[in-house]
Amino acid sequence: MGFPYRKILCPIDFDDNSLAALDKAIELAHHFDAAMAVVHVIPIIVQYGQGAIPPPIFAQHENEARTRLIALTEKKLDRIPHEKILYTGDITGSILRSIERFGPDLVVMATHGRSGIARLILGGVAEVVVRKANCPVLTIRPEQSL
Repeated sequence: MGFPYRKILCPIDFDDNSLAALDKAIELAHHFDAAMAVVHVIPIIVQYGQGAIPPPIFAQHENEARTRLIALTEKKLDRIPHEKILYTGDITGSILRSIERFGPDLVVMATHGRSGIARLILGGVAEVVVRKANCPVLTIRPEQSL
């Protein structure tokens, strides 16, 4: 791992900020002639007292996510060597596993910029990745309205 960046990993959740992070990762990949891995994690959220997610619903979510990931990478990464990585489960753990698997020189990811109680309840995925990744992490903050 090192500079110049030859492998860039970008986790996305399809929101505007993660797509902005993807655009920045693509810009860097073009500049450094780097390969990319685009990671999406389907979170499993089970509420107290709720049973397991029925397999047909789980399969539907997975198929929808895979379709979106393929369409997005075909549209935006047509001239960049890339991998599509899809996980289901723990978001932070899945991103860290994808870092181990792909071995990037750089991770480019969105941060939602939450603070206070929202950050405490929802967690800080980007913060954990910054602390635990074995490579540099570039975080892209949401655009602030003036």
